Amino acid sequence: MRKALLLELSDNVLGSWWTIVAATCVGVAASVVVLHYSTPIYEARTKVAVTEQRIPRDYVRSTVIDDIEMRLGALRERVLSRPYMLKLISENFTLPETDEEQARYIKKIRSRVQVSRQRGRYFEISFRDTDPERTANVANALAGYYMEENARFRSTRAGEITKSVQEQAQMVLEELQVQEKQITDFKTKYIFQTADQMPSNLQLLRGRQADLVANERAAELAQERLQTLRAQEEQARLMSSLIPPDAEGATSPDPYVNELMAAQRELNRLLRRYHQDHPDVKSKKRHIDELLAKAPREDHEGASDEYADDPFAGLRQGTMTGKIRSQEREISRLQVNGERIRKDIDVFETRIEASPRVQQRLDDLRKGYDVLLRRYNELQAKVQDARAAEMMEEAQKGAQFEIIERAVPPALPIMPKPQMILAAGLAGGLLIFVGPLVVRRLIDPLIGSITGFGEVSRIPLMVSIPRIPTPDALRQKLRKRRINVRMSLASVAILSAVVLWHGMGG
Repeated sequence: MRKALLLELSDNVLGSWWTIVAATCVGVAASVVVLHYSTPIYEARTKVAVTEQRIPRDYVRSTVIDDIEMRLGALRERVLSRPYMLKLISENFTLPETDEEQARYIKKIRSRVQVSRQRGRYFEISFRDTDPERTANVANALAGYYMEENARFRSTRAGEITKSVQEQAQMVLEELQVQEKQITDFKTKYIFQTADQMPSNLQLLRGRQADLVANERAAELAQERLQTLRAQEEQARLMSSLIPPDAEGATSPDPYVNELMAAQRELNRLLRRYHQDHPDVKSKKRHIDELLAKAPREDHEGASDEYADDPFAGLRQGTMTGKIRSQEREISRLQVNGERIRKDIDVFETRIEASPRVQQRLDDLRKGYDVLLRRYNELQAKVQDARAAEMMEEAQKGAQFEIIERAVPPALPIMPKPQMILAAGLAGGLLIFVGPLVVRRLIDPLIGSITGFGEVSRIPLMVSIPRIPTPDALRQKLRKRRINVRMSLASVAILSAVVLWHGMGG
């Protein structure tokens, strides 16, 4: 059935072939008119490459994350912002006066900008406009804005990262200073009880112990000297009891007394001439001491009262008494010094005993300090790296944009497309001229051929009677042919006129 219908439609259309000619001519003419009145839209493209940083990464490592997709998204918002758009419009278009008109115009310009990512580290910036030269200028200007904004973005981002790392380092430094002050205060409080002072404390303890031994030995010797001096003082009193009051000119029947008196007179004479430390004076004193040591004490008991008014007694006994008092003071001094040494020994022993406990607490404080110190040193190294990266970005030595293919004024527009307009015109012409024939046959289908009858009935056709041409049928066929020719010529005339009109510039 469908095949028969298509065959009948073909026969009807071929019978009115002028409709095909008219559809073609009128459709082409309409396409020419549309193309004539359509405003051409041109597109210019600028190709940009994302270059690698110019300084080897082994020397300076960039702190800006190099994600092209994210960077292009961020840069698009910056480049298409109002300040850049106003600058672009003022340089290439006529800037509207009111803010409302400017906003609409900026929106219109933004809609014409396209940024497309290409393979590798490339992207294209395209712009569409009715003026081909202006289209290329705007595309190149947008590429320049992208390059400028990318350099500013990377420099700003590197500066922000440097500032952030510096702030982290400052925070760690403040914590480190607090921890350091705690350690300093603790070491100041227990300055002599740390492990560092252990050798000094041991050495001082051994020194004071040696000083104590020496002091005790000196005290023993001083006691012995005191006892000796007291014995000599006793001998001096004995001598005074043996020498009579008029000893300067008297003699005694006792040879021992005479010898002792002579020695005393010689000593007095030497004392008038020399100092007590003179060798002759010392020698004479030793001689008198030897004589006194030989004195018979039991025969002269009570002589002291008899010669109490002896003028030489004070001279003979004064030196010995001073020595005894001096020795007693020395013994007192040694006793006081011994107590001081024992106190020092107690202090050093206390320090040594407390040293492990103090050192343990100090080590606990230093653990946190060491962790903060390592963290601070790491951040300081990162600060230096960030500063180097920031200087690199400021010098535009990092990953930048580089135009590798500038936009040129396009020769042909991208819109409207002639092929699409021509196809649409032909389709419209066929719809207008051929469409009614098709619709009529679809509504009132008729079978007018042997082939169509066979497709519809499926009954074998035994015989067919050919059409007998009558005068009316011949006239109708001739009239139909004339109509086809006239309508075809009219369609061709319309098409020729439109082409001529278009060629003359409308």
